[in-house]
Amino acid sequence: MAFEIPLATQNVKPHQVTALHLLASLAFIGMASITMLLNNMVIELPDALPAAVQQEQIDVFDAVDLGCTIVLLLGSFIFVSTLFRNRWVTKVPNNNIFRLVETYLSLAIAAYLFYRGWNVPSAVFAVLTTALAFAKYAERGKLKHKHVDFTDNGIKLPLGLRNNSLKWAEVTSVLLRHGTLTINTINNKLYQWMTAPNNVDATDFEAYCNTLIEAAKKDRKNYDW
Repeated sequence: MAFEIPLATQNVKPHQVTALHLLASLAFIGMASITMLLNNMVIELPDALPAAVQQEQIDVFDAVDLGCTIVLLLGSFIFVSTLFRNRWVTKVPNNNIFRLVETYLSLAIAAYLFYRGWNVPSAVFAVLTTALAFAKYAERGKLKHKHVDFTDNGIKLPLGLRNNSLKWAEVTSVLLRHGTLTINTINNKLYQWMTAPNNVDATDFEAYCNTLIEAAKKDRKNYDW
């Protein structure tokens, strides 16, 4: 009996996905809050502009406030969801939607800041947009198609790791939960990847791994150091 677990990508870890969601949401919240604060500052001028001009400026200010309010609400929703519903957010379909919203929102902000002549913050959001777009590409597993093989003889890890195989005597637990594969070893080393869509039954897979781990405990002393 054997199992092959396809990986979304070797390079993206679940905590990295979560961290980028939080970073993007904080950037949106901070930008919206500061912009709204500056937009609503009242400065008395010695020579008032004509009423028509003032009305045009008020309309612009109102439009900016509306845009910032939308950005603030979206940023807050992403932040709260990532903190309290992280497993739901990081599921593949939901994560794709969140990342798509973040990417286009960041791009819109960068374009608007550039239009207003605020080049430094525009560059910051341009970099964020690039990072989000790359993350979406990487999280969907388009960088490399890799997998982890589980057989009676041990575990074969993806190429690129210094030690790309594990004996069952080296392993303490294997979990396949919420789109994440986790392997713990006796020397406290943790291997973790996001998985690609698959038809592997998690209950049967974990039972298979637990059986082999228990059977190999008698050989564990050879791997204790």
